[in-house]
Amino acid sequence: MDSCGLPHNAVREIAGEVPTISREQREMIWKQKQQAVIYETSLKQRLSEKKIAFVAHEFGLYENHGGIASYLYQMAKYIVENYEMMDVYVLAGAYDQKCNLLDNTRFHMYPLDVNDYSLMSFQVLELLKTIRPDYVEAADYGALCLESLIYKHDKKGELNDTKFFINNHSATRECFEWSMEIPLELAESGIMITSLREKAQMYLADQCISPSHFLGNYVSKRYGIDHIITLRHPTNVAMVSKKQTKRLSL
Repeated sequence: MDSCGLPHNAVREIAGEVPTISREQREMIWKQKQQAVIYETSLKQRLSEKKIAFVAHEFGLYENHGGIASYLYQMAKYIVENYEMMDVYVLAGAYDQKCNLLDNTRFHMYPLDVNDYSLMSFQVLELLKTIRPDYVEAADYGALCLESLIYKHDKKGELNDTKFFINNHSATRECFEWSMEIPLELAESGIMITSLREKAQMYLADQCISPSHFLGNYVSKRYGIDHIITLRHPTNVAMVSKKQTKRLSL
């Protein structure tokens, strides 16, 4: 509204005065709306008949789910509801077995049935080689796409054209240092090894993204990655009450 010269601060408006909009301003607003519609239409056309895979240790709104689980559910739900020709594939360990997306013909759930993340990443590789998605968004935690990225960089074939995006929500290093309040260097060897795998996954990805400037800056500093895109949650999610949040966390 500022760019169009439109008044929008009600406190500063003179009582009883109705703000007027010139013809030029109306035409500018209409042009901007049309450009937004054209962009959305173009985006849907470019994404038609594409495959996108989400890879994470958890997915859905089951009891005690984590932040990445609900985020990925909302993303998958938005895509299958708004992009008619785009298929969504989810590869995850823990997931909501009552998820309302399971019956959707364009939603495909692939449970990961091993507990060791390093072994699980080989299962992810075999599944992605079969699916051959156009895009993969993977959570940083657990480095579940590390073997797939190594396979791609070795130019083995099936994943050559797949773009990998690592979403830096919070990895092993953050979980350890923020909860224990001591440096990662003091962690047991298993935690350090997982963290190093996660770091390698970030380096090999086509792009690292983050849901906030804080996490993006943190990852850049801690992992030495120059360019991280802040990608905020694009969907509107109804917020639950404090009482409901407490009950869900029990």
